[in-house]
Amino acid sequence: MMKAEEALEERGSRELVLRFYQELNQKPTDLSRAEHAVRVVERLFVRGYVGHGGPDNHDLDLDGWKNVIRSLYGRFPDLRSSVEDVITEGDKTLVRIRLLDGVNEVTNYMALYRVEGGQIVERWAFGDRNFERWVGGDRTGLRGSPR
Repeated sequence: MMKAEEALEERGSRELVLRFYQELNQKPTDLSRAEHAVRVVERLFVRGYVGHGGPDNHDLDLDGWKNVIRSLYGRFPDLRSSVEDVITEGDKTLVRIRLLDGVNEVTNYMALYRVEGGQIVERWAFGDRNFERWVGGDRTGLRGSPR
């Protein structure tokens, strides 16, 4: 049987990842969608965040991830994330996402998030053939060599 702490950790991980996508889908009245999305990232991701599988398969730091988000929402101001599947175990949550621009599908991808202390600390992402084309964006903030 699962310990109470492990159950809370799982629930917290799942809720935080789903909250991330729910907040991204909100349409702000006082900011552009791109700046709104960046503020969501700043609030929910830890300062030492590492994103694996970024543009050109480089790791991304928090600034690099914000640049990707800014670029993506700048190109697709009506972008919406549809969470199709969610699986959680411990501090990790896996989601399958469809990105839609209005009624047109932009790309599909899967992302595995690791949550610690109520914030997202790591993310591994991989997607369909359109993923790199649309999510590539600004290369500022790339870390290290390709993996």
